[in-house]
Amino acid sequence: GIYGRVALKNEREGFEAYSASLKRWYSVYAYSLGKGFFITIIQDVTKRKVSEERVRQALERVSRYLDLAGTMIVALDESGEITYINKKASEILKIEPERAAGMDWFEVFIPREIRKELRARFKDAMKSGFESSVETTCEIINSKGERRIVKWGSVAVAGSGERPGGLLNSGEDITERTALEREVAGWARLAAKREKYAEVRAYAWKAAMEEAFSHEGPVSYTHLT
Repeated sequence: GIYGRVALKNEREGFEAYSASLKRWYSVYAYSLGKGFFITIIQDVTKRKVSEERVRQALERVSRYLDLAGTMIVALDESGEITYINKKASEILKIEPERAAGMDWFEVFIPREIRKELRARFKDAMKSGFESSVETTCEIINSKGERRIVKWGSVAVAGSGERPGGLLNSGEDITERTALEREVAGWARLAAKREKYAEVRAYAWKAAMEEAFSHEGPVSYTHLT
């Protein structure tokens, strides 16, 4: 078994186990000080496990509602690893939730050019936290290499101590909307340029007419087009 392997091979083992008779969760860590001997450290982690289960159940309930609204949910632990993504996030990231779990969010899904900045912001949030939701918009890269623009709302999740235990992010994919807004803005700038050009033409036409009629004798002119 585990303890025999630790004692005979001088290995270290750590795991969590549930005691049905005591109805408690325990974290077990075993290591050897010499061949044939081992030491076991056991810690009651029931409170943490119950808290994690409540968070998981709450996420599932919220996700069922947000899936209908087409909202992404990405939960990160204090190190920036993914602990949960909902159906919509799975669709946009092009990855199954089971595969995404444990991945480094910043290393895998954030573009290289903004990765350092966003990771630094995340670390600051994990040190101090924030009481209300923080909004930001950034690009992400899915597993197929496609870039999407997502508007995020993020809130720190309570941890076991004073510091936050992670970050809960809800996102809206605004890639198509952003492209449309940029296209409309481009047409607006083009229209403004054309309007300005028309004003210049009109002014030039007026100036030419005034110049022509200010001289005596027959008038000869060419219409400006």
